[in-house]
Amino acid sequence: MIVDMVRTTGWWGRRYSVSFSPRGCARAAAVVTFLLGAVAVSVYLMRAPLLKWIGQQLVNEDPLEVTDAIVVLAGGTPAREIEAADLFRAGLAPRVVVPRGPDDRGLASAAERGISVERLYDFRVRVLRELGVPEEALVRLQPVVGSTAEEAEAVRNWAVSRGIRSLIVVTSAFHTSRAKYTYLRAFEGRDVVLRVRAARAGDVFRPDDWWESRVELTTGVIEWQKQLLYRLIY
Repeated sequence: MIVDMVRTTGWWGRRYSVSFSPRGCARAAAVVTFLLGAVAVSVYLMRAPLLKWIGQQLVNEDPLEVTDAIVVLAGGTPAREIEAADLFRAGLAPRVVVPRGPDDRGLASAAERGISVERLYDFRVRVLRELGVPEEALVRLQPVVGSTAEEAEAVRNWAVSRGIRSLIVVTSAFHTSRAKYTYLRAFEGRDVVLRVRAARAGDVFRPDDWWESRVELTTGVIEWQKQLLYRLIY
Protein backbone atom coordinates (compact mmCIF):
# COMPACT_ATOMS: atom_id res chain seq x y z
CA MET A 1 0.00 0.00 0.00
CA ILE A 2 1.37 3.40 -1.02
CA VAL A 3 -0.10 6.68 0.17
CA ASP A 4 0.45 9.69 -2.13
CA MET A 5 0.19 13.28 -1.04
CA VAL A 6 -0.02 15.79 -3.85
CA ARG A 7 0.21 19.53 -3.29
CA THR A 8 1.15 22.69 -5.15
CA THR A 9 3.56 25.24 -3.70
CA GLY A 10 5.50 28.24 -4.91
CA TRP A 11 4.64 30.95 -7.38
CA TRP A 12 5.86 28.76 -10.25
CA GLY A 13 2.97 26.37 -9.65
CA ARG A 14 4.90 23.10 -9.87
CA ARG A 15 3.14 19.97 -8.69
CA TYR A 16 4.94 17.20 -6.87
CA SER A 17 4.03 14.17 -4.79
CA VAL A 18 5.48 12.52 -1.71
CA SER A 19 4.90 8.78 -1.37
CA PHE A 20 4.96 6.86 1.88
CA SER A 21 5.31 3.09 2.02
CA PRO A 22 4.77 1.35 5.38
CA ARG A 23 7.46 -1.17 4.49
CA GLY A 24 9.88 1.60 3.51
CA CYS A 25 9.15 3.53 6.70
CA ALA A 26 9.82 0.41 8.75
CA ARG A 27 13.17 -0.11 7.02
CA ALA A 28 14.13 3.54 7.59
CA ALA A 29 13.17 3.32 11.26
CA ALA A 30 15.26 0.15 11.62
CA VAL A 31 18.29 1.82 10.03
CA VAL A 32 17.95 4.88 12.27
CA THR A 33 17.56 2.70 15.36
CA PHE A 34 20.64 0.68 14.38
CA LEU A 35 22.73 3.82 13.82
CA LEU A 36 21.64 5.36 17.12
CA GLY A 37 22.42 2.11 18.90
CA ALA A 38 25.84 1.94 17.27
CA VAL A 39 26.59 5.51 18.35
CA ALA A 40 25.42 4.76 21.89
CA VAL A 41 27.60 1.64 22.11
CA SER A 42 30.61 3.52 20.70
CA VAL A 43 30.18 6.35 23.18
CA TYR A 44 29.86 3.84 26.03
CA LEU A 45 33.00 1.97 24.98
CA MET A 46 34.94 5.21 24.48
CA ARG A 47 33.58 6.97 27.57
CA ALA A 48 36.76 6.69 29.65
CA PRO A 49 39.17 8.07 26.97
CA LEU A 50 36.63 10.73 26.00
CA LEU A 51 35.99 11.87 29.57
CA LYS A 52 39.73 11.80 30.27
CA TRP A 53 40.32 14.09 27.28
CA ILE A 54 37.55 16.42 28.47
CA GLY A 55 39.13 16.65 31.93
CA GLN A 56 42.57 17.29 30.48
CA GLN A 57 41.25 20.27 28.50
CA LEU A 58 40.48 22.04 31.77
CA VAL A 59 44.11 21.90 32.93
CA ASN A 60 46.70 24.12 31.23
CA GLU A 61 49.92 24.92 33.08
CA ASP A 62 53.20 26.55 32.05
CA PRO A 63 56.85 25.93 32.97
CA LEU A 64 57.88 28.29 35.73
CA GLU A 65 60.57 30.96 35.61
CA VAL A 66 61.47 33.89 37.84
CA THR A 67 58.90 36.65 37.31
CA ASP A 68 58.01 40.10 38.60
CA ALA A 69 55.04 38.99 40.69
CA ILE A 70 52.83 36.08 41.71
CA VAL A 71 49.07 36.58 41.45
CA VAL A 72 46.96 34.34 43.69
CA LEU A 73 43.43 34.23 42.32
CA ALA A 74 40.43 34.48 44.63
CA GLY A 75 38.72 31.20 45.44
CA GLY A 76 40.14 27.82 46.33
CA THR A 77 41.37 29.10 49.69
CA PRO A 78 43.75 28.16 51.24
CA ALA A 79 45.24 25.86 48.55
CA ARG A 80 46.03 28.72 46.17
CA GLU A 81 47.57 30.84 48.92
CA ILE A 82 49.74 27.91 50.03
CA GLU A 83 51.01 27.45 46.49
CA ALA A 84 51.70 31.18 46.08
CA ALA A 85 53.63 31.26 49.36
CA ASP A 86 55.68 28.21 48.32
CA LEU A 87 56.58 29.88 45.02
CA PHE A 88 57.49 33.11 46.82
CA ARG A 89 59.77 31.31 49.27
CA ALA A 90 61.37 29.48 46.32
CA GLY A 91 62.43 32.88 44.97
CA LEU A 92 60.23 32.90 41.88
CA ALA A 93 58.95 36.45 42.48
CA PRO A 94 59.56 39.33 44.93
CA ARG A 95 55.87 40.09 45.54
CA VAL A 96 52.48 38.40 45.80
CA VAL A 97 49.39 40.12 44.40
CA VAL A 98 46.10 39.38 46.16
CA PRO A 99 42.93 40.42 44.26
CA ARG A 100 39.92 41.06 46.47
CA GLY A 101 36.95 38.80 45.89
CA PRO A 102 33.47 39.37 47.34
CA ASP A 103 32.85 38.50 50.99
CA ASP A 104 30.56 35.64 51.86
CA ARG A 105 27.10 37.04 52.63
CA GLY A 106 26.69 34.64 55.50
CA LEU A 107 29.80 36.03 57.19
CA ALA A 108 28.54 39.57 56.72
CA SER A 109 25.23 38.64 58.34
CA ALA A 110 27.07 37.03 61.25
CA ALA A 111 29.19 40.15 61.74
CA GLU A 112 26.06 42.31 61.77
CA ARG A 113 24.75 40.19 64.65
CA GLY A 114 27.87 40.82 66.68
CA ILE A 115 29.59 37.51 65.94
CA SER A 116 33.35 37.77 65.64
CA VAL A 117 34.29 36.53 62.16
CA GLU A 118 37.29 36.90 59.90
CA ARG A 119 36.68 38.19 56.42
CA LEU A 120 37.78 35.81 53.69
CA TYR A 121 40.18 38.37 52.23
CA ASP A 122 41.80 38.90 55.64
CA PHE A 123 42.11 35.14 56.08
CA ARG A 124 43.81 34.80 52.69
CA VAL A 125 46.32 37.50 53.60
CA ARG A 126 46.92 35.91 56.99
CA VAL A 127 47.64 32.54 55.39
CA LEU A 128 50.22 34.15 53.13
CA ARG A 129 51.87 36.02 55.98
CA GLU A 130 52.01 32.98 58.26
CA LEU A 131 53.58 30.99 55.43
CA GLY A 132 56.44 33.44 55.10
CA VAL A 133 55.28 36.23 52.80
CA PRO A 134 56.18 39.51 54.57
CA GLU A 135 53.78 42.45 54.59
CA GLU A 136 56.03 44.54 52.35
CA ALA A 137 55.86 41.84 49.66
CA LEU A 138 52.05 41.76 49.61
CA VAL A 139 50.13 43.77 47.03
CA ARG A 140 46.50 44.11 48.05
CA LEU A 141 44.30 45.06 45.13
CA GLN A 142 41.33 47.03 46.38
CA PRO A 143 38.63 46.74 43.68
CA VAL A 144 36.21 43.98 44.61
CA VAL A 145 35.99 41.56 41.66
CA GLY A 146 33.18 39.12 41.07
CA SER A 147 34.58 37.01 38.23
CA THR A 148 37.81 35.81 36.66
CA ALA A 149 37.37 38.39 33.89
CA GLU A 150 37.03 41.28 36.35
CA GLU A 151 39.98 39.92 38.30
CA ALA A 152 42.14 39.81 35.16
CA GLU A 153 41.23 43.43 34.35
CA ALA A 154 42.17 44.57 37.87
CA VAL A 155 45.50 42.73 37.69
CA ARG A 156 46.18 44.13 34.22
CA ASN A 157 45.54 47.71 35.37
CA TRP A 158 47.91 47.25 38.30
CA ALA A 159 50.59 45.52 36.22
CA VAL A 160 50.54 48.12 33.45
CA SER A 161 50.71 50.99 35.94
CA ARG A 162 53.76 49.40 37.62
CA GLY A 163 55.61 48.37 34.49
CA ILE A 164 55.31 44.66 35.29
CA ARG A 165 56.70 42.44 32.53
CA SER A 166 55.93 38.93 33.79
CA LEU A 167 53.44 37.20 36.11
CA ILE A 168 52.78 33.79 37.60
CA VAL A 169 49.02 33.27 37.96
CA VAL A 170 48.16 30.73 40.67
CA THR A 171 44.77 29.05 40.65
CA SER A 172 43.16 25.61 41.01
CA ALA A 173 43.96 22.90 38.46
CA PHE A 174 40.45 22.75 36.95
CA HIS A 175 40.50 26.54 36.55
CA THR A 176 43.90 26.89 34.85
CA SER A 177 42.64 26.66 31.25
CA ARG A 178 39.93 29.30 31.67
CA ALA A 179 42.21 31.52 33.75
CA LYS A 180 44.90 31.36 31.08
CA TYR A 181 42.43 32.18 28.32
CA THR A 182 40.96 35.08 30.30
CA TYR A 183 44.29 36.59 31.31
CA LEU A 184 45.70 36.31 27.80
CA ARG A 185 42.64 38.18 26.53
CA ALA A 186 42.96 40.84 29.22
CA PHE A 187 46.69 41.36 28.50
CA GLU A 188 46.31 41.20 24.74
CA GLY A 189 48.65 43.73 23.12
CA ARG A 190 50.65 44.15 26.34
CA ASP A 191 54.26 43.03 26.56
CA VAL A 192 53.67 40.86 29.63
CA VAL A 193 54.61 37.18 29.94
CA LEU A 194 51.94 35.13 31.72
CA ARG A 195 52.57 31.75 33.32
CA VAL A 196 49.75 29.76 34.92
CA ARG A 197 50.34 27.45 37.87
CA ALA A 198 47.95 24.98 39.52
CA ALA A 199 47.82 24.77 43.31
CA ARG A 200 49.16 21.45 44.56
CA ALA A 201 47.97 21.50 48.16
CA GLY A 202 44.48 20.13 48.67
CA ASP A 203 43.59 20.08 44.97
CA VAL A 204 41.18 17.18 44.47
CA PHE A 205 40.60 17.58 40.71
CA ARG A 206 42.21 14.72 38.79
CA PRO A 207 41.70 15.09 35.03
CA ASP A 208 42.35 11.40 34.32
CA ASP A 209 39.37 10.12 36.33
CA TRP A 210 37.43 13.23 37.39
CA TRP A 211 34.04 11.70 36.53
CA GLU A 212 34.40 8.98 39.18
CA SER A 213 34.07 11.42 42.08
CA ARG A 214 30.81 13.24 42.67
CA VAL A 215 32.62 16.40 43.80
CA GLU A 216 35.02 16.39 40.86
CA LEU A 217 32.20 15.57 38.42
CA THR A 218 30.22 18.59 39.61
CA THR A 219 33.33 20.78 39.42
CA GLY A 220 34.19 19.60 35.92
CA VAL A 221 30.70 20.02 34.48
CA ILE A 222 30.30 23.52 35.93
CA GLU A 223 33.77 24.54 34.72
CA TRP A 224 33.04 23.33 31.20
CA GLN A 225 29.88 25.44 31.18
CA LYS A 226 31.94 28.46 32.26
CA GLN A 227 34.55 27.69 29.60
CA LEU A 228 31.93 27.81 26.88
CA LEU A 229 30.35 30.96 28.31
CA TYR A 230 33.69 32.79 28.49
CA ARG A 231 34.54 31.95 24.90
CA LEU A 232 31.16 33.20 23.74
CA ILE A 233 31.36 36.44 25.73
CA TYR A 234 35.06 37.24 25.65
